Amino acid sequence: MSQRHSWVSYARSDAKTDFTVCQTLDADSAANTTVDFEFLTAKFHFVDLAGSERIAKTGATGARAKEGCNINMGLLMLGNVIKALADREQVNYRMSKLTRLLKDSLGGNSRTLMIACASPSECDFVETYNTMQYANRTKNIKNKVVANQDKSSRLIADLRRKIAELETELLEFKSGKKAYNDDGAIVSTDADIENAALLAEVNKLNTKVKALQDALDQSKKRNVSLQQLNIQEFARQYDNNGEAGEDSIAVMASKYIEEIEVLKNDLSEAHFTIEDLRKQVARLKAALTSRGTASIEITSPIGTANLDVSESSDVSNLLKHLKDEIDEKKKKYEEAESVALKRVLPTKSANGSVTSLSLQDEEGRISVDDEELETADEDSDDEEEQVACEEKERLCDELTQLQDDINVKLQLVNTLERSEQRLIAIKAEYEKKMSNLLERIEQTEKERNQMLEKLSASNTGKNNSKAIEKKIQEVKDQYEERLNGLKKEFKKFKDMERNHQRMVEQQKRQQQDLERYRREVDAMKKSKVDLMKKINQESKVIQERERAQQKKMASMTKEARKRELKIQQLEMKERQREEFLKRKNEEFSRKIHQAGMEAKINVIRKVQTPIAGTPRSSKLRNARSKINWEVIEKSIFKQVSQRQMYEQFREQLERKVAERQQLEKAIEDLNKNFLQLKNVAERQAVTEQLQSYKEKTDYLDNEINELRQEIIGTDDEVSFFYLHF
Repeated sequence: MSQRHSWVSYARSDAKTDFTVCQTLDADSAANTTVDFEFLTAKFHFVDLAGSERIAKTGATGARAKEGCNINMGLLMLGNVIKALADREQVNYRMSKLTRLLKDSLGGNSRTLMIACASPSECDFVETYNTMQYANRTKNIKNKVVANQDKSSRLIADLRRKIAELETELLEFKSGKKAYNDDGAIVSTDADIENAALLAEVNKLNTKVKALQDALDQSKKRNVSLQQLNIQEFARQYDNNGEAGEDSIAVMASKYIEEIEVLKNDLSEAHFTIEDLRKQVARLKAALTSRGTASIEITSPIGTANLDVSESSDVSNLLKHLKDEIDEKKKKYEEAESVALKRVLPTKSANGSVTSLSLQDEEGRISVDDEELETADEDSDDEEEQVACEEKERLCDELTQLQDDINVKLQLVNTLERSEQRLIAIKAEYEKKMSNLLERIEQTEKERNQMLEKLSASNTGKNNSKAIEKKIQEVKDQYEERLNGLKKEFKKFKDMERNHQRMVEQQKRQQQDLERYRREVDAMKKSKVDLMKKINQESKVIQERERAQQKKMASMTKEARKRELKIQQLEMKERQREEFLKRKNEEFSRKIHQAGMEAKINVIRKVQTPIAGTPRSSKLRNARSKINWEVIEKSIFKQVSQRQMYEQFREQLERKVAERQQLEKAIEDLNKNFLQLKNVAERQAVTEQLQSYKEKTDYLDNEINELRQEIIGTDDEVSFFYLHF
C-alpha cells in the first residue's frame, strides 16, 4: 500500500514527492493456528530544490523577477531552519511553506541526505562557494532514527522467542540432557557432558586437520622441488656418461621397474588402510550425533589387527597393540623411504642427502608418539579416559601422516614412470643405431668375401692373362678418372681461394675509405656542435635581456594595477561618503520638518489641555529610540558599503578570469604553431612569447586568489548580518 503526495513551487523546478510504504510480514504459522501480521511503515521524501537566481545575471523582470525573489526567500528560510537544527535551537518551521512541508524530512524521525550541484567553471566561483557552504550546514544535523514498528507485532515476536526457548528446554529434559537434582535445581546429565566433551574434541581435531593440511601442502612443494633437482642431477650424469653407460642404464631401468611395482603394491595397501580409517572417523562422528549410552565401539583395522574398544575394556592392552602396529608401520616406512630416495633417485649434489632429512623427520614424529605411549602406560587408572582421547588424536595424526606419505609416493611413481618412458625412448634410439652398424658390418663382410673370391679366381685362371690385363687396365682407368676429378676439384678450390684473397683486399680498401669518411663526419659534427653552442649562448644572452625587460614591465604593470585598485577603492569610499552625507542631510531636513510639526501640535495641545511639563519617561523613550535608530542606521550603511564592495570584487574576479582564459587560449595556439615551425629563430621567438604569457597567467592567478579571499571575507560579514537582522 503506498500513497503519493507532490508539491510544486513557484519556479516549477522546486518539487517534493512523498512515498508512504507499508510493509506486511507474514509470520510462519501452521494450519491450525491463526495468521499474525507485522506492520512496518516508512516514508521516502524526494525534494528537488530550485537554484537561487541573481537578477543582475539573469536579467529577469516582472513576474519572473518576483518568482526568483520568492525562490531566494524560501531557500533563505530553509537555511535558517537547518542552522537552528544544527545548533540545537528552537526551530520555527512556519517561516515559509517550504520549511513547513520539509518538517518531517529535516528534524523528524528521518535520515537527511543533500546532494549539491556545483559548477566547475571559475566564472561561477562565488555561486559554487555559497552552495558548498549551504550544503555543509546540512551535514551537522543529527537525528535519532527509530523503527516505526507496531507494538503488537513486537510483543508477538518476543512471545515467539520465549516459546522457542521453552520448547528447546523441554526437548532437553525429554532426551535426558538435563534433569532436576534433589534441591530442585536444573543440572546437566553425564551424557550431555560427554557429548559436549566429544564435540569439543571434534572441533580440536578439525583444527588439527587444517594445520596438517597446510603442512602437507608445504611438504608437497618441498618434495616436488627436491625431485626436480634429483632428476636434473640424474640427467647431467647420464649426459656425461654417454654411450659408454648404456649397460648401466639398462640395469638401472630394470631396477626402476622393480621399484615401481613395489611402490604400486604399497600404494594399494595404503589406499585400503585410508578407506578403513575414514570409515572409522565416520563411525565416530555418527556416535557423537546419536549417542544414547555411554559406550563407544571402535573397530579399527590397522594392518592386520582388529580391536574392539569400550569403556570397560583394558586400555593398556590397546596401547600395546597400537605400539606393535606403529613399530611395523615404522619399519615399513623406513624401507619404502630408503628404497625410494636412496636406490631410485641417487643424488651426488652438494646440497646433501634428501633421504636422511625425510627419515629423520619421520623417526622424530614416530619417536614422539612412542614417548606419548610410554607415558600413557605409566599413568594411573583415573587418567585412562584422557589417555584414550589422546590415543584418538594420535590416530588422526597417523592418518594425516599416512596421507602425506601416500602423496609423496604417488609423486615418486609419476617421476619414475616418466623416467621409464624416457629410458625406453633412449633405448629404442640406440637399438636403431646398433642395427645400422650391424648392417654396415654385414655389407663390408660381403664386399670382402667378393674381393677374396675374385682374387682366388684370378690366381687360378693364369691362362687368361689378356683378360686379366684388360681388367687391370680398366681398374687403372677408373682410378685415373677418380684422380682427374679430384685434381679438378682441387683447382676449383684454388681458384676460390684466390678470389677470396682478392675480396679480402678489396674489403680492406673499403674499410679504410669508411674510416676516412667517419673521421670527416666526426669533424663536421664537432664543428656543428661548436656552432650550436655559440648560437645557444647568443640566444641565452638575448633571452636574459628580454626576461629582464619583461620582469620590469610586469612589475610596472603590477604597480599600475595596484594604484588603479587603490584609486577605485578611494573613489568608491568617496561616493559612499557623499551618499551617506546626502542621506544624512535629507534625514536632517526631514527631522527638522517633523520637529516643527510636533512643536505646532504641542502648542495646540497646550492650548487645549494646559498641563505643565512632559513626563520623564517619554523623554527617556525618545532618547533610546534615537540611539537605536542611529545604531541601525550605521549598521545598514556599513552593510550596504560591504555589499557594494562585494559586487565590485565579483565583477573584477569575472573580468580577471575571462582575461586568463584568453591567455590560456593564446598559449594553446602558440604551442600548436611551435610544433609546425622548423626555423630556430621563429621557435625561439615563440618560446619567449610563451614565457611572457605564462608570467602574465601567474600574475593573474595571484590576483584571482586575492579577490577570492576578499569575496569570502565580505560574504561572511554580509551573511552574518542577515542572520542576526
